[in-house]
Amino acid sequence: SDQEAFAEKVRAALSRQSPAIRDFYDITAIANTGFDLTASDFIELVGRKLAADTRAQIDLSKGKQLALRERIQGELHGVLKTGESFNLDASWKILEVIAEKIRQREELNL
Repeated sequence: SDQEAFAEKVRAALSRQSPAIRDFYDITAIANTGFDLTASDFIELVGRKLAADTRAQIDLSKGKQLALRERIQGELHGVLKTGESFNLDASWKILEVIAEKIRQREELNL
């Protein structure tokens, strides 16, 4: 299902050791479809995916953000259409909201 694929994309963006700028581009694209990335059932699904991967740690550090910024031009060059731009800050903010909601669920043991 789309929800399953989207949750896997979010899990990867949140926890991938070597961040892939394409994951962050896809998060923005998913959000632009109108899909609610912050809906409680979706947050629960992402949380389950993170919990299932014992190595997965949410990483939204400044270092990761800087590494991604350096990759935008080189790695997204073939993905972006002429005149299209990519706003890493927009996808980063979405992921910060998702990460906070996951933390809240964990604290409540939901």
